[in-house]
Amino acid sequence: AAASLSLREAIKLDPTNDRAKGDLEKVLARAEELYRQGRMIRDHNPREAVSLFKRVVEITPDGSPTHQGAEEQLGQLQPWQHQP
Repeated sequence: AAASLSLREAIKLDPTNDRAKGDLEKVLARAEELYRQGRMIRDHNPREAVSLFKRVVEITPDGSPTHQGAEEQLGQLQPWQHQP
């Protein structure tokens, strides 16, 4: 989460920073993968899906489709968010 924020800040300060852009793309691609994994396991392992969706929300920028999708999934899985 902190990495994606730091990368976005680096790009904001220097829009020509290709390394930061590439690293951010990798982080966001990983978030997409976590989101897909969460969708695949949500019915048979909702607690693990909640964990994955929370990570996606931390990593992705507000308003992105992946961020919004993860928040929607968390809303649907709310009963499993507070169980040990």
